[in-house]
Amino acid sequence: MSIPLFPDLVPRIIDPLWFSVDSPCNDETELIQLEHEHKNWLAKITQKDADILPIGKTAIERGEEEEEDDDDDDDSNEEEESETQDEEDEDMEVDIPYDRGEPGPGIVQT
Repeated sequence: MSIPLFPDLVPRIIDPLWFSVDSPCNDETELIQLEHEHKNWLAKITQKDADILPIGKTAIERGEEEEEDDDDDDDSNEEEESETQDEEDEDMEVDIPYDRGEPGPGIVQT
C-alpha cells in the first residue's frame, strides 16, 4: 500500500453530520415546560429580597405605612371628586365673554 504524498482535503461525498436526523420531539410539551420554567423564574424574582427593609426604615415604620396606605385609598376617592369640582370651576371662569376693545378681566386701566 502506498502512502499518498499529499492528504486528501475533500470531504467524503456523504457525511453523516449532514444527514443526521433529530430525534422526534413533542413541541407542545417542550413549550409547556419552558412556560412553567419562565413562570417559576418570574415568581422567584418577585419574592427575592421581599423581606429586606429599605434603608432608613424600621419594621415599625413599615407597618405604619401599610395602615396609612389603606387610609389613602379612601382619601383618593375624595380627592378625585374635589379635582372634578375644581375643573368645573375653571371651565366656568373661562366661559366669561368680553369685548376685544375693552381690557380683559383683571386688567386695571389707569
